[in-house]
Amino acid sequence: MVPAGSEVKTLGYWKGKRVGSKLCSIEYLALGEVSGIENIGYKEISLLLEGLVAGDVDAIVYAQPMVHYSISK
Repeated sequence: MVPAGSEVKTLGYWKGKRVGSKLCSIEYLALGEVSGIENIGYKEISLLLEGLVAGDVDAIVYAQPMVHYSISK
């Protein structure tokens, strides 16, 4: 997930970017294997979304149903 209007569309765009994910999740572990990405871990999904809204990260990676649910709330 990226903010509306973001240029980030694929993994290649994330090089040199700060990408948030939930600590200890499969997404967090996978992002840790990608060189050039600063993987920022958050303890909770709500903090992950807040980080994106605040501009602390350029994108977040997390399970789609949980992101959609959190956005609806």
